[in-house]
Amino acid sequence: MSVALVAGALGYMGLARLLTAGVLAGGVMALAASAAVQVLSGVAALALRVWPLRRLQMVQHHRNLLERRLYRVLVWLAIM
Repeated sequence: MSVALVAGALGYMGLARLLTAGVLAGGVMALAASAAVQVLSGVAALALRVWPLRRLQMVQHHRNLLERRLYRVLVWLAIM
């Protein structure tokens, strides 16, 4: 935002508008991605605790590990 402010002060209004819109859109997308990761992580944690998946030996013994790895995958997908 400071670069956009300097560009606007120097008279480069097109560049200032472009930078400002890009920064604001990037912030909104980052906030939406963060919320999506939290919601999907919660849904996955809930899914590992319901009847069909809860009965699996892998889930019974390694639920925390599975949740951490799934969270990590969701974060990487949000970054991409």
